[in-house]
Formats: sequence, structure tokens, C-alpha cells
Amino acid sequence: MSIDVLSVIGAYWGEPQLRDFLAALQFPAAKARVIPVDDYASYLQNQRLGVELTFQILARLKVQPRSYPDGALVLMNIRLYGEKRNSFTPYAGVLPLGLHFGDTRQALIDKLGPPDLVTDLVSQLRWDYDRYCLFARFSAAGELTIVAVQTPVVASTKPAPAR
Repeated sequence: MSIDVLSVIGAYWGEPQLRDFLAALQFPAAKARVIPVDDYASYLQNQRLGVELTFQILARLKVQPRSYPDGALVLMNIRLYGEKRNSFTPYAGVLPLGLHFGDTRQALIDKLGPPDLVTDLVSQLRWDYDRYCLFARFSAAGELTIVAVQTPVVASTKPAPAR
């Protein structure tokens, strides 16, 4: 399976590209819940495919990579699991930017350049780009096990690498 997470991150509920993306991941259109006023995030999971999506209300985005209608529900995070975790099966599709589960930290640095944030506590790296950021989490053995693409957490003018 091949899904283009880079082109859909930051889409909002109701956009055709998001509807098509959800259909490709076998999420029924009616599955996402309406977020109550006192909450800010909603999740969709396809544990069989190893994919988890996070939607957030517009007012809670750290950085808005584009303009949105008032009250938009934005796809702000796509998480792909590379190993069995809880009830998630490993994602078997193609990862963005030429990454592969099992890659080492150095392999990712060679592909993407130096990370913008290193978090040793959870063995995670982050690269910040103008339209999104990419998180990479590693196992105790130092292998890539989780890839997450998210709307930006800090403003950046760095263009995303070629796919």
C-alpha cells in the first residue's frame, strides 16, 4: 500500500483530498466524531494497517501552515507504526521521504540532514519544514519504529526535501 501522507497533512475535514485519503485507509466517512467545545482532538485508528490519525480544532494548532475556514477540524498528525505495538499491526506501506522501518538514526540524518530536535528520553528526532514536521522514534536497538508527520510545531522556512 502506498499513501501520500505528505500531501494530505494539514487538510481539513470536508476537503475532497482528505475524504479520498480516509477511504484509502478504509475509514468510513462517518467514523470521525464531532469534537465537543471543551475538547480539542479526535483520533481515528486502523490498527490492522498500523495507522493512527489525529485531528485538531484550528484554534489549537501551534502553527497554521495555510489558511483555513473558521472552526476547521485539521488532520494534524499521521502516525505509522513499524512494529507491533499494543493492538497496532506494523504498517506495511511505503514511508515518506525514502525512509524504512529499521533505519538507524545515522541513516535518517544521511537522508534528511541534521534533525532540528533530538529527544534522547524517548529516542526521538524531529525535522522541521515549512509545511510539516517529521518525527522519527527509535527502538532500544536504535532502529526506526515509528514515523509521524505532523503540522508544524514551530515556524520554519526550510522547504521540505524532495520526495
